[in-house]
Amino acid sequence: MKNLLLVHVRIELIAGSNLKYAINADGEMALQRRLSADLAHPFNYGCIPGTKSGDGEELDAFVISSRPLKVAELLSARVIGVLYVRDEMGEDDKIISVDASDKSLSNLSRISEMPTAQSKYLSELIKHNRDGIPGANNAVLGYGGASQAAEILERSIVHE
Repeated sequence: MKNLLLVHVRIELIAGSNLKYAINADGEMALQRRLSADLAHPFNYGCIPGTKSGDGEELDAFVISSRPLKVAELLSARVIGVLYVRDEMGEDDKIISVDASDKSLSNLSRISEMPTAQSKYLSELIKHNRDGIPGANNAVLGYGGASQAAEILERSIVHE
């Protein structure tokens, strides 16, 4: 695998859970909300520190891993693609990545290698994970590959 793009991801929601954590005003990881969808998250979810997405928050990322991860864990992840999402605040794309330390997933290098059932489930999850929140609206526009994800990451880096 050449041209690997690695990012650091801070985990905010672990696979199989519906509890979303985030850094609070005191700089501590705290429960933000219970997701409203009846769908369980198939992958770990978090943010990429040092970035800012179209919604003004850190860029979101899913992390595929066969090992159990912990909330607030910071890990290195290999970028394989992007899920294009728009919400009421604007662009809210989700980077799709693989835990770089997970040797059992070393063969997963492109979004097209993700099982179709998983990509469809992930799209449905994002469409409905904020159902019941007044004014919330997610539109899933499709998937892009690692090069499209790299372009989004480049635009999202916060330069101080």
